[in-house]
Amino acid sequence: AGDSRKVQLEIVHGDVELNIDREKTMQALTNVLSNAYKYSPGGGGVTVHVRSLDTGHADIVVQNFRPGVAERLGIGYAAMAKANPNLIYCSSSGYGQEGPIGFYGCADGFAAAFTGYYSVSGPKGGLGERLRVSTQDGTTSLSIVSGALLGLHARAATGKGQWMQTSMLQAISFIQTHRFAEYFATGQDPDRWGSALPNVVPDQAFKTNDNYLAVSATSQEEWRNLCAALDMTSLADDPRFATNDERVAHRDELVQCLAEKFEQFPSWWWTLKLHKHGVPCGKYQPLEEVYYNEHARENHFLVDVDLPVAGRMR
Repeated sequence: AGDSRKVQLEIVHGDVELNIDREKTMQALTNVLSNAYKYSPGGGGVTVHVRSLDTGHADIVVQNFRPGVAERLGIGYAAMAKANPNLIYCSSSGYGQEGPIGFYGCADGFAAAFTGYYSVSGPKGGLGERLRVSTQDGTTSLSIVSGALLGLHARAATGKGQWMQTSMLQAISFIQTHRFAEYFATGQDPDRWGSALPNVVPDQAFKTNDNYLAVSATSQEEWRNLCAALDMTSLADDPRFATNDERVAHRDELVQCLAEKFEQFPSWWWTLKLHKHGVPCGKYQPLEEVYYNEHARENHFLVDVDLPVAGRMR
């Protein structure tokens, strides 16, 4: 196997997160973890002039400049492909390579707002809300990786390099396929349903006597199992709730019945009972519980690492 290395270039002063005092803010910042290797306590970072880059032996180049910037710097696709015809060149801007706002600066929150991502999140009857977790950056990165892998596959078949183009706008639109389908089918903007789904009932969070529990019954079997687990078998035979279509039509009545039942016991009790009856469910956990959760630990979902610059990080 050949030498496989990644080179990441940024402006000289780096990410803004690197200037945050993690001891004062008590945060284990994602960008500190991913970028701490770039700097040493003595300021031994490496500065590279982009026009001096030699990509003649590179397999993949990824850039997320605004349209036209890479060309102005002399590192656009045409220039690089001329030096390396086998290159897989990936352009991932915020708003895409074309259009009237393609040159705008972009970040995950702006692209999510533009694509309607926030408009479908929030309480029923309330305003749209920004999510506290960022799925946009990760989804865009997956789009880049998928495009790069397809480019490598095409190169193996044709012997030619590829220019792969994507954007955060496209990536966020992709993960909203269900909501766009809902809009195309009805001609109306989707309502906000809080934790619930618009087309499956029940599929939402219910308040227990100590926390919240996500519960789902996406099939008739799961619906009957849920009724059995709740000791409410009469609901399974009630004509108002006989099918999912009927349950959607009588959502408010059914949710009220279930909510009253769930508030009688704690989440852990319901979790054991629902799983015993084959009903999908999940307890709402704060991050502290997730961090110390035995299952998460055994599967290495979260690990502590020792970094030469930042020290031990969670």
